[in-house]
Amino acid sequence: MPRLEVPADADAWFGEHDGFSGRSVAERASAFAAEAVEESRKSGFPLEPVAVATAFLTEHAGLRVRHDVRRDDCVDFTPVPVWGDLFEDTADFYV
Repeated sequence: MPRLEVPADADAWFGEHDGFSGRSVAERASAFAAEAVEESRKSGFPLEPVAVATAFLTEHAGLRVRHDVRRDDCVDFTPVPVWGDLFEDTADFYV
């Protein structure tokens, strides 16, 4: 994965993967955030979305970016928990 040091670098990188400045998937981003909030609540570590994360997801949610084609490694911009203890494991970051 390239090192993205300025916003123009990030925009160019996302542009190579179907992203573009001003892309808006607000409905999808809201659904992802609502699911993550609900899962965190059920796990006993309730979180609330922050504005900067919501803004990022509004433009980038649902993108799948390959960063190592040989290994088929991807970054999926979807804020849904992928392991059972995610919220407990990261709770200290949110206090």
